[in-house]
Amino acid sequence: MRSVPRLRGRLAGTISLLTAAVVVATTGVSAAAPSPAPTAQNSVYALANGCFALRTESGDFVRRDGSAYLTDVTKAADAEPFRLHAAQLGRFMLYGPDGSMLSHDGADSVLATSEATPSTDWTVMSTGESFVLTATSNGRQLISRDLMLTMSDPGDVPESAFTLIPRDGCADFPEAEVGANGVPGEIGPNGEVTGFIDTHVHMNASEFMGGNLHCGRPFDPQGVTAALVDCPDHQPDGIPALLENVLSYGNPFETHDTTGWPSFADWPAHDSLTHEQTYYKWVERAWRGGLRIFTNLFVANRVLCELYPSKRNPCD
Repeated sequence: MRSVPRLRGRLAGTISLLTAAVVVATTGVSAAAPSPAPTAQNSVYALANGCFALRTESGDFVRRDGSAYLTDVTKAADAEPFRLHAAQLGRFMLYGPDGSMLSHDGADSVLATSEATPSTDWTVMSTGESFVLTATSNGRQLISRDLMLTMSDPGDVPESAFTLIPRDGCADFPEAEVGANGVPGEIGPNGEVTGFIDTHVHMNASEFMGGNLHCGRPFDPQGVTAALVDCPDHQPDGIPALLENVLSYGNPFETHDTTGWPSFADWPAHDSLTHEQTYYKWVERAWRGGLRIFTNLFVANRVLCELYPSKRNPCD
């Protein structure tokens, strides 16, 4: 799809280093030992990346049944094993062995979905040895009623906490790997910091000019599958991406592969001016390679923002 030579050399060479970090993580079932049982001492944050089954206060476990979740089995071995992927502090996505996630429909229904969205984001709070799960998007509470998971307003069902029982058989949540080993040396023989500086970085370009000009984000609570996707107005083959085609290809009718994660056929690229290049895992790789300081430049242009037709942020 790159029949027209791209306009090389427009961005700093260190950006190329960041984009070189793309290593696609494979999703598979982990054979690791079960996670340790969470306690009141290690509480919510210790749940991150652990493998657990959910047990209701009546002693029944949560299992998957089609797109629904039932609470009608008494053994942890028969329960759905969930990988608790940390979205942010105290917030998790419950990732099933087939890549489906615990989600809700905004009302009462709880369902499995393969797409990471705000509805798969759960706020977890500890209540002694148990945990209360609420939907981050609307504050409604996950409960068990009539032997199935459903939603309710907070406080409607007093006995609505869950115990998290360590399990094995969880799948690994998809993520771009750092692809570098070892601990970088930072201090020179005389105590000086060693490494290099990138003086020109736009790590927050995802919010630039209304927020829809830039495709992808350096981080998304829903993970890499949500962070590294192309812009909707680039679909299906890149031809509608007028600004990208003019700036990066020099041809308003150029095409590009819009897949993004996980194949990255045409982006990120160091000279693509509208696609993400500073995903946080790639920045970590650059740090391991010697990056010690970068200057993050915030740029805005109200006139251009008002002219660009697609936006989600105000132009002021």
